[in-house]
Amino acid sequence: MLALLRNNSIAFFNDMRRIFKDYKTMTLNDVLTIISCILVVTVALFYPPLYYKYEQYWAIWYDVVDVSVLSLVTLFSYHRSDYVKIMFVMFYTHLVITMLFFCTAYGFESGEGTYIFLMLLLNYFIGLENKKLSLKLAIGELVFITLLFTFRLVIFPFEPDENLRTFYDRHFLNCAGAVILAVCMFLFLYTTILNSIYEKRMREKDSAREISRTDFLTGLLNRRAMREELQMDMLKANGVQSLAMLICDIDHFKNVNDTYGHICGDQVIKIVSEKLLENFRKEDLVCRWGGEEFLILCKNLDYSTLKSITERTRKNIEDYNIQYKGQTIKISLTFGSVYCDNLDACDFEYLIKQADELLYEGKINGRNQARFKKVIHEVA
Repeated sequence: MLALLRNNSIAFFNDMRRIFKDYKTMTLNDVLTIISCILVVTVALFYPPLYYKYEQYWAIWYDVVDVSVLSLVTLFSYHRSDYVKIMFVMFYTHLVITMLFFCTAYGFESGEGTYIFLMLLLNYFIGLENKKLSLKLAIGELVFITLLFTFRLVIFPFEPDENLRTFYDRHFLNCAGAVILAVCMFLFLYTTILNSIYEKRMREKDSAREISRTDFLTGLLNRRAMREELQMDMLKANGVQSLAMLICDIDHFKNVNDTYGHICGDQVIKIVSEKLLENFRKEDLVCRWGGEEFLILCKNLDYSTLKSITERTRKNIEDYNIQYKGQTIKISLTFGSVYCDNLDACDFEYLIKQADELLYEGKINGRNQARFKKVIHEVA
């Protein structure tokens, strides 16, 4: 028990430090912990001095027990899988019992009935998890406070002790101040966690979109993503004046799979991907077009630079030794490269077809080479 309390206390203080450094990272668990802290501080600081001054000693002992229960339940249940459920049950129980005790003892003039506003605000946090439950609780709370009012005002009307009139007034101000402070904090926490949830969902959406655009093996763009990039209007809007499209293929890749296995084949594809990224420019787009085939889109470069980069890449891959289980594997690439400096006269399907034909020519003429062509194709 003590070890659990110690470990949870350390985790609690570490989380509070994290939140103070960056409150935008708060989770619902963090919010509930902060609400517990607000309740503990409010109960411990707002009320005991007033009760002591007016000799309401039973209320002091009630607050001592209340603070102890709030603190211990928070710490002992901290980081449990059902922490959220435990905390909500504790909050509602605390507020219901407090209103029952103090409205019975001091009537509604004490201001304890204002805690119904906190119960209603807690429903918003429950709504983040379960909207139907939040609505049911709101109805239940209104029924509860209605019955409490009826019981206290109609069935057993409260007759205040005139000797405690000042106490009632100050107690009401204490309650009103505590509720206003708590409401402000609740609204801040609710807004913060909503923003946090929104940002998290946007990150998840961006991540899902990135995954849908990325080849799982190499991390390169996939065919779908590259087709999105090959939008003529978008390229021209981004100031692209010329482009080159290259299709390359790993020579004799089937032999690699047959000799060394598919795991080695995947490793070869990953290495080729890395080499293509290393040798082409950062602004060039490299895509795994399918299997051992890659497509590269280069924007705003001249024809001689295209040849230079392509030949350098082909030579670097040819000279690279791949080590696999103590054996050296040599590979090479064949390129088909087309160049267009007039986007109004370029049809991307035609460019892809031309690059594919050049690749085929390179394959039947010995492989490990790059074929180049300037393309002028009038769109019908």
